[in-house]
Amino acid sequence: MFLCDYHTHTGFSCDSEELLERMCEKAIALGLRELAVTDHADFLTHGVFEDEIDLEKRQIAMESVQQKYAGQLVIRNGIELGQPQANPEEYRRLMKNYSFDFIIGSIHNLEKDLELDRLDYAAVDLEELYGRFLDAEIALAKDYDFDVLGHITLPQRYLYRQLEKQVDLRPFEKQYKDLFSILIEREKGIEVNTSGLYKGTGETLPTPQVLKWYRECGGNILTVGSDAHRASDLAFGIEKTYQMLRELGFSHISTYENRKRKEQML
Repeated sequence: MFLCDYHTHTGFSCDSEELLERMCEKAIALGLRELAVTDHADFLTHGVFEDEIDLEKRQIAMESVQQKYAGQLVIRNGIELGQPQANPEEYRRLMKNYSFDFIIGSIHNLEKDLELDRLDYAAVDLEELYGRFLDAEIALAKDYDFDVLGHITLPQRYLYRQLEKQVDLRPFEKQYKDLFSILIEREKGIEVNTSGLYKGTGETLPTPQVLKWYRECGGNILTVGSDAHRASDLAFGIEKTYQMLRELGFSHISTYENRKRKEQML
């Protein structure tokens, strides 16, 4: 079993205070083979990506831990690009000036920088909101560069946090399958985000139902990550998730180096 965590955040992310070294040391203690550090670079309609992350300072820190822990842990320099369609010019500038081993494409905000985690879910039309979220995912999948899409059922997390309920995803099967068709054509994948296992829902993001749809479409490119923002959550539920994926018929996960994918058996 190839244990790795491909979605993690450190103090270089706007929403984490975790030390990069501490995350690496926890990964070694847990017996991980690889750790992808995927700090946030979120794009807003106005502003520059440097408002979200200091990539120059981060690059120096990444090179330092890669040298320090060489032979103990493979550390991949990743990034989580949030809604690049909100500011294509800034997205292009980041992509031109920096390189990464691995890129997650994510949607955290909708149009006009509407933040999904700050909505009052008791007051919104959940089906309408979810449809807009998937429209944004499809736009990201069509037009931007990434390796996998992250947490593609993200509103479920915030809905459960506020109301302890979930959206019935069956009405969105067609939109999900349209999304998967784009990803498969582009040879891109999705991540299985285990944060739902420790943040309340009891299911991964996406859920097993959505993963079944992905497999039905012929999708087979998957990464698994905890979305940990502190070392104590690192790799939470990874082995349980591997077992769930095997039960769904998946045989491998993907890892990345210099944006090149390698398959690892589950």
